[in-house]
Amino acid sequence: MGTVKDVATSEGLRRIPSREPVGQMPTRTRPCLTTVLIEPRESEARSIFVMPSNAAAVDSAMRFATGDVDLLALVGPSGWGKTTLLCATQTRLAQKGAEALATVLNASDWIHRSVHIDPGAPLLLDNVQEVLDSPKIRQSFLLGLERRVRLNRPTALSFTGSKVTRQIKGFLPGSRLWSIVSIGYPTVAERVKFVRHVAPTMGMRLSGPLTHHIAKTMQGNGRTICGALKRLRMQQPHWLDDESTVRALGILSPFCADCPEWDLRERIAEAADTLGSPADPGLRKAMVAYAMLSVATIPEPEVGKYCGVTSGEAYASAMRFQSAMVTGSAARQELRAMMHAVVDGLSR
Repeated sequence: MGTVKDVATSEGLRRIPSREPVGQMPTRTRPCLTTVLIEPRESEARSIFVMPSNAAAVDSAMRFATGDVDLLALVGPSGWGKTTLLCATQTRLAQKGAEALATVLNASDWIHRSVHIDPGAPLLLDNVQEVLDSPKIRQSFLLGLERRVRLNRPTALSFTGSKVTRQIKGFLPGSRLWSIVSIGYPTVAERVKFVRHVAPTMGMRLSGPLTHHIAKTMQGNGRTICGALKRLRMQQPHWLDDESTVRALGILSPFCADCPEWDLRERIAEAADTLGSPADPGLRKAMVAYAMLSVATIPEPEVGKYCGVTSGEAYASAMRFQSAMVTGSAARQELRAMMHAVVDGLSR
């Protein structure tokens, strides 16, 4: 007997038997590198998250899978679901029991015939924009595409672009025969929902403020967000309390390097200032250094540069606060209050 797995259908996710053997070792709390890099991508390909910016494209892809649309062109920004949608369409066609298996290929691979395919099967081609720059390759691709249109072979294409252009419409043979649908850039609210959707597929749980921070502050696209989540998952699956959230912010700092408004060091220092007048100003500075170095794991040179001291002095200051926490509870309570202030500011 095998296990079960999730597969995308037009009605949503459905669990079907898998051929994977039972009796395997239980999943570890901290996953191995292969699990993080491989398995999430497979699950992403089986699960389509519908939001206003891609709803029309998802609907058209499902209509293509059911045979209501024979010629489909998807246009959208890089990293926001075109390839995933083609893969889910291929899965739906396979579930439908088509006589010939659908194939998802890169457009350049198809034109160079580097992969053998059944000419009668539905064809799904990704990254078609790559063949538009070379006149020779473009013409060869267009001849093959015209042949499929004449023979009424189901064909779906995806183009990377911000919108449907005249160039794309003019490229398609018999453009009026095609269903041309665009995928828009998701809003911040949609990105928040996207993070909430993807994290559980990776076995992760994130605090609300951390989810909002990833969606709002992180530059890039859906692949960037998935890469950030994979990096967190390498450390641990759950990031729910204030301290772990601040630690996650430090781990994700490289992903936010292009956001000039975000500096975790500054957020920590500002949070310390909200606690009121300190009884020991020196210990307050030591707490800030400790939070940056030991909680957020910011490199010593960056902490020293921000605090206006050397790396060694920053480290010594952090160790002073660590000793204060060992000898008394007041220091620990003040650190928790500062961590809460940092996290509380993420949703503003």
